Amino acid sequence: MKLITSLLLLCLSLPLLAYDTGRKQLGHLETYKPNTIGYTKDDNDVGFVDFQLSFMYPLFHDNQPASAAAGFLPYPYFTFTGRFGQYIRTRPSSPVIAKSYNPELFFRYWLSPEGKDKDHADKLDFIYGHESNGQSINTESSYKQKQIDLIADGDDPAYADDYISRGWDYVSMRWGHNWNQHNTADSHFTTYLSVKTFLDSGLLQKNQEDYNDWENNPEGKPRAETDGIELSSRFNTSFNSGIVSGDSIIVTYTTGLENSFQFNTYKAEFVLDIGNLPLMIWARHGYNSDLVDYYQEVTSVGLGIEFLGL
Repeated sequence: MKLITSLLLLCLSLPLLAYDTGRKQLGHLETYKPNTIGYTKDDNDVGFVDFQLSFMYPLFHDNQPASAAAGFLPYPYFTFTGRFGQYIRTRPSSPVIAKSYNPELFFRYWLSPEGKDKDHADKLDFIYGHESNGQSINTESSYKQKQIDLIADGDDPAYADDYISRGWDYVSMRWGHNWNQHNTADSHFTTYLSVKTFLDSGLLQKNQEDYNDWENNPEGKPRAETDGIELSSRFNTSFNSGIVSGDSIIVTYTTGLENSFQFNTYKAEFVLDIGNLPLMIWARHGYNSDLVDYYQEVTSVGLGIEFLGL
């Protein structure tokens, strides 16, 4: 947690540094992944209020596709995504459980011509990231002690699973391509392909915190078997019927970099604007619904509000 706090403080201080000699502001905080609040129901858990906060900061540039005169140079970014679940009236004390802390540093190469809308421009990213859930249990003895503590408090000992520590450093490459480069209409079809490798030992995570043998779950497996290759397609629709309008449809397929196509995840999202309310409806089946039980095959559904800007 000290590391996460330091990264957040660093990010919040970046606006003070993002000025050139003419005092012109180069960059500002922007949305990275969607900022959402909603309700999630996994078939292996009770429902919970699901929060996600995500932003990125362009380091020393204005986050616009570069001109050809600037040369083919990488543009650095810092990002942070956090996810939390609050169990309201389904668990004693209505706890807030940290699901994921995910800082990244990545370098982007713009592949589209100058002047192209950055949200629909082609791009190639090289990423170094860390993902963990901020929990502390990493031994069998501490796990059993947590179960005893929960029983003493009148809670289900199975909730001890939520406190098992998970963490990985990874390197990744992500390519985004807009198939409607010359389309002047509001509709856009964009695909993203990413390949991710989890490191045995990294800069932020000394050793991987994968599944532990003492968890005694027959589904236990390394995360690299459930994650590492992802293909996502986003269609921005121009559908509009007055108060209600379609925003986007997103379909994502994920599989492991190891034993690829054996443990697969499918997710579909639909964002519908009702007035100024962006309503997100989604369903998924597969793995990584939660870092704690990433190795379990789970069906999930959710409803939420998506906030696109900061």
